[in-house]
Amino acid sequence: MTDLNVNPVLDQEKEEGINVYEIFERYFRHWKWYLLCLILGLLGSYLYLRYSNPIYESSGLIMVKPDGSQASGMDIFKEFGLSSGSDTKIENEIEILSSRKLLDSVVTKLELNKTYMLDASKSGLKKHILYSDCPIRLNFAPKDPETNKHSINIIVKILNDKQYTVQKANNEKIGTYYFGQEFKKYNSLISVEKTASFSKKWLNSNLEISVRPIEAVITNLQNTLTIETKGNESSAIKISIKGSNIEKNNAIINALIHQHEIETIQDQNKIAKNTSEFIDERIAIIAGELSDVESIGQNFKSNNELTDVTSDASQYLEKEKAVEQALLDANIQMNLASYVNDYLIKSTSSNDLLPSNLGVQDPSVGTLINEYNSLVLERNRYKGTDANPLVKDLDNRISSIRNSLGNSLKNVKNTMSMKINSLSKQQGLFKSKISKIPFFEKETRGIERQQQIKESLYLYLLQKREENEIALASTIGNAKVIDFAYSNEIPISPNKNKIYMAFLLAGFLLPTAFIYGKDLMDTKVQGYKDIEKMNLPFLGDIPLSDDESKIVVDTVSNSNIAEAFRLARTNLEFLVSGSSNGESKAIFVTSTIAKEGKSFISLNLAAVIAASGKKVALVGMDLRAPKILNYLNLSDVNGISNMLSNSELSLEDITYGSGTKNRFDIIPSGVIPPNPSELLMHPQVGEMMAELRKKYDYVIVDTAPVSLVTDTLLLSKYADAFVYVTRANYLDKRMLSIPNRLMRDKRLPNMAILMNGTNAEKGYGYGYGYGYGYGYGAESKKKSFFERLRDKFQKK
Repeated sequence: MTDLNVNPVLDQEKEEGINVYEIFERYFRHWKWYLLCLILGLLGSYLYLRYSNPIYESSGLIMVKPDGSQASGMDIFKEFGLSSGSDTKIENEIEILSSRKLLDSVVTKLELNKTYMLDASKSGLKKHILYSDCPIRLNFAPKDPETNKHSINIIVKILNDKQYTVQKANNEKIGTYYFGQEFKKYNSLISVEKTASFSKKWLNSNLEISVRPIEAVITNLQNTLTIETKGNESSAIKISIKGSNIEKNNAIINALIHQHEIETIQDQNKIAKNTSEFIDERIAIIAGELSDVESIGQNFKSNNELTDVTSDASQYLEKEKAVEQALLDANIQMNLASYVNDYLIKSTSSNDLLPSNLGVQDPSVGTLINEYNSLVLERNRYKGTDANPLVKDLDNRISSIRNSLGNSLKNVKNTMSMKINSLSKQQGLFKSKISKIPFFEKETRGIERQQQIKESLYLYLLQKREENEIALASTIGNAKVIDFAYSNEIPISPNKNKIYMAFLLAGFLLPTAFIYGKDLMDTKVQGYKDIEKMNLPFLGDIPLSDDESKIVVDTVSNSNIAEAFRLARTNLEFLVSGSSNGESKAIFVTSTIAKEGKSFISLNLAAVIAASGKKVALVGMDLRAPKILNYLNLSDVNGISNMLSNSELSLEDITYGSGTKNRFDIIPSGVIPPNPSELLMHPQVGEMMAELRKKYDYVIVDTAPVSLVTDTLLLSKYADAFVYVTRANYLDKRMLSIPNRLMRDKRLPNMAILMNGTNAEKGYGYGYGYGYGYGYGAESKKKSFFERLRDKFQKK
């Protein structure tokens, strides 16, 4: 296998990189369009300068004070610790000066939505914009709701000092009216009146009046005005505007400065008034809140029976101590009574004395104990004389006192128990009161704190209300005028040199951009450079031909296309020179998609090889869409499909002569079978190819497109080389990935691209040598200027 090294010109370009001449030739080929555009550019620049009004620039300068005199109300907010935003920043002032609200006032005041021009179109002169020198003024009804939305273009012709006529821009007459007379038009009441500039020189003059919506005028004014600082550290602001009337420019800037001053003072006064209203409102609110806080404090003390939390807490503590002591005493008395009662119960002998002076506070108990002990002592003196009547009387008395004492002790215990219960309840009440003291103290302090805050704020606002009223009378603006609007009366545009350069540059760039865009949007394969990008072997290119004949090659033809096929034949010889199949070569021709000219290429390759004296067979293996017989104007005959499906037919039965000057044989494809892929897998196909190799020097096989069916890939094993036909300006560049993949996967042996249908006049293809004449009677073609220039570059 021999790799085909692409045409030497292609190798040379690979080494040289960008071909400057080729780029130049691609664009200069359209020199007529460049010349036309440059001429139109010159004409356009002349007309533009001829009819353009000069543009002048006016500017004014103001100095912004750091704080102005905005202390009227905003300082109050600063003392509250809030950001008032009163500090004047240059950026903020620039935004205010360019705001739609401020510009609306300027547009309305100067009636900038109305433009007056001296109509000089009939004389071919430039239109002159009028301002203060305008002799008339257009008015709308004062309460007309459509005043700010009008878009009107009319022409007023001054007839005399009393009358005028009105017509539309298309010369349609509206009517004749007196100055000051109202007439209804455009859904409004309109009138025209004379100004101080009116004089006899304006008689019979046409004045064009244009009225635009105010919103559109404001937008245009925003785009026209330039407002910027004089320097990074400066608080000076420069206001400039460009327009065709210097007086109008100056008036706009001065009106803008004046209106800014007015609105600044109004805003500051509005701030002071709003501040006063705010203070009055807050005073009323805080007075109510103060009254509410006082009521809350009063209700809290009343509901909780409080006078002073601290003194009440001391009283509760003292009372709680007293109750606790009484409770302790009661418990002691109860325990003592229990002890005496227990002792009395345990002491069963009438001779036992009872303890006395234990501290029982009940006097009856002490008396009974003393009396009981006295009787016991007396009884003990009569010991041993139990039968003595006196002793028996003492025993009875002791027993009686003992019973009385027991009852008294029980009464004491019951009394103390009731007292303990009562004292315990009192103790719980006082402890509850004491436990709530911190809560009462906290709530009381909170109420008192709120009361103090409200009182302080109330007094502060009263003071600030007086200060605000004083400051309201001392408001001044925050901007000082350094320079009112002025202009040096030298137009800044149009600049003749720049205009001519711009139009000429546009005349050059427009066709260049169009050509570049056209090339950029072109997705079709055009020439060998597209093949080069895919690293595919290149066999040659076949140029477009006006010849209607399908066979364009014979022994005497020296046309471009004939020479292209001869060059392709030479390269093809080199491509198959390394084949190991003897002298016979099988060359298959395929393409990516249909209609790329593979049948045409196959036919003419067979013809050009046969013209060199070789024995050639052209085999139609495209069983799906055969075209070779149609190209030769031959009727349908038996072919390969017939032979493969009918064993009685042999190769000789389907071999026919081409009937052309370059004699070669044709083996047509035959009828279109229902199963072409399966038919091509028949073993007889290999036998047929072997037989053809024995009989012919070259076997040219026309196969089906590889992207549509697998027929060609089934036959690739019989090929020595593949001529892959790619049609220029037809195949999408992205589909070049198909032959690239087939070559990379070695699915098609010795594959090389043959470009079909190139157009050398458009810069596609090589264009070398076609039609030079090699001594075969052809006329030598004279080289064009570009060909001679190209040859000179190549020699260098």
